[in-house]
Amino acid sequence: MMAFSALASQEDNYKQQVIMGMASLVSLSKCLVHNGTDPDKHEKIKGHCRDALGTMKAAEKALEAHRSALSDRIGEGHVKTKELADEQKQKEIKLCQLKIQMKNCEQMNVCIQDQVTVAQKHQYELLTLLRKARREEKCFKALSNITLVLLPICNLLVSMKFLQEALQLTDTQPLSLAASIVTIICQVSMWVAQKAILELQKAIDQYQVKVSDYEKERYVCDKEKAEIEEKIGDIMAGQQKIKEASDELGNCFKEWQLKKDELEKDVLIVRMLTEKVDTLESYIDDPSDYEFVVTILEEINQLVLSAVGKGGPGGLGFSDKEAIKKIAEELNRVTQKLKEVIHTVSKKNRIKDYMEENIKLLLLRFPYDTD
Repeated sequence: MMAFSALASQEDNYKQQVIMGMASLVSLSKCLVHNGTDPDKHEKIKGHCRDALGTMKAAEKALEAHRSALSDRIGEGHVKTKELADEQKQKEIKLCQLKIQMKNCEQMNVCIQDQVTVAQKHQYELLTLLRKARREEKCFKALSNITLVLLPICNLLVSMKFLQEALQLTDTQPLSLAASIVTIICQVSMWVAQKAILELQKAIDQYQVKVSDYEKERYVCDKEKAEIEEKIGDIMAGQQKIKEASDELGNCFKEWQLKKDELEKDVLIVRMLTEKVDTLESYIDDPSDYEFVVTILEEINQLVLSAVGKGGPGGLGFSDKEAIKKIAEELNRVTQKLKEVIHTVSKKNRIKDYMEENIKLLLLRFPYDTD
């Protein structure tokens, strides 16, 4: 904003100088029109001309400074544009890296979920086997208890003679052996079932630990994913700001370029005005003949009116065109009046010369006899 206000100040400066120069030319023209016998008239005319030339040169200098400042501003804008482009490129690279990390996190999350699913499935199968083993253990334990109770009773009953005679048993040893074998089988089966329960419970606990570890890994992965998403959001917001800044800078470049084109034309016009005022000063030195001065003033006036009157590129970029237009019209009015005065004086001089020439001819034709 400070740079823009400085540019605006420089622009107002050279415009003010042009207006002051034109005002000095109006004063010069008024001095020329004045018919009084002021002994300092010519010095005043030269003073107005010097003032006009000085202000026009100051306007040209201010305009050059304004153009130089605008060129510097455009150069700074190009540097800023490159910086924004580099920053945008860095953010794009970082964004690609984060997207790759995000993809890896998503793949890792899917892998962990598959592992959790497999572990939970195995855990469920082991729980099913555990329930079955516990049912078998209860069954074998009950059978073992029954056989342990019935085995002594069976041996006692078999040892009774009346029961042997009733059952016609001659040898009780095989029966006792069979009962013992059944008891042993029940005991072994109960022991195997208990061992299977312990192994299954151990395996289930191990799978539970795995599931817990997988859950921790998934939590870490989800946390990392959330952090990456936040970083991606920040980078995308930064990219949007850079884009907005680049677009704004691009619009500024368009305005600056248009302004620079206008300044190039203003430089040409103001330089032409300065040259004409400089030429005017060289002819002002001869107080005996101001006719050519009027021609230069008319050219200056036409140049200003033409430049200010253009509504687009090619004219002086005055915000208050009416001010300088009024001065130019005033200069035109005074110049036309001066032109009429010079024409009248010239006509009188021609008549005088004509009469003097005719008198000379008459004298030559009819010489006056002094005798």
